[in-house]
Amino acid sequence: ISQGDLELYFNNGSCKLYYHGLELTKENGLRSSFSLSPKGKTYDSTQAVWDVTKESETKLVAKAKWPDLNITQIWTLEVLKDKVTWHVETQTSKEVSLSNVEANLLLSSDYKDWISLFKQGKFPKIYPWDKHWENTALLKESNLLGVKSTGKLPSLLFMLAEDSALEKPLLRNTDYYIGARALGFCNYKPVIDVQLGQQKLFHGEINIFNNDKDMYSHRDEIKRTLIISQGDLELYFNNGSCKL
Repeated sequence: ISQGDLELYFNNGSCKLYYHGLELTKENGLRSSFSLSPKGKTYDSTQAVWDVTKESETKLVAKAKWPDLNITQIWTLEVLKDKVTWHVETQTSKEVSLSNVEANLLLSSDYKDWISLFKQGKFPKIYPWDKHWENTALLKESNLLGVKSTGKLPSLLFMLAEDSALEKPLLRNTDYYIGARALGFCNYKPVIDVQLGQQKLFHGEINIFNNDKDMYSHRDEIKRTLIISQGDLELYFNNGSCKL
């Protein structure tokens, strides 16, 4: 599916993003994961069986099923002008509690610099002996994560919508085998209780910018909607969390 210079290619759980013909993503691109208990087996979208319906030239709906689980994930992906929206819903025939729920965007390791709502920094290099995903920075509060332009690849913001059940930001390097920058969100609470039927799990959007200046302007505009202040006192409100 595509619009303008932005293309999304979905194939059996692999979701690749291209801008001006250049791939921004790495490995599976978009990936979701969860477990049925805090220390239980992890299931992710790469292990699922997928059924995909292309609803239009800019929108598709993909359903993921795991053979040994009574759980279906429904992804709705839409490409707008320089933006991709990603909705994830869970469908089950009985109540279930999910732990370690994540939604991740895997990007090219050509990206070197990251930003969040309040901070910024550089990704460490990924070495051949890196066998596990490692935190780049521990971010307590941020409804967006992004990367600065490489000169060749554009700037990008991965943003969380207010109706998402996932709230905690994740900024990591993957292992050496995947070799990607991972921007994502997970659940703050130990478990997410999923009721019978269909329920919203995650809602995010990926915004593409031709330059860092436009990306920072967009981030600062979002900050202004979440922060009120007077003098040295600031109040930051995000999805029910209120920080002074």
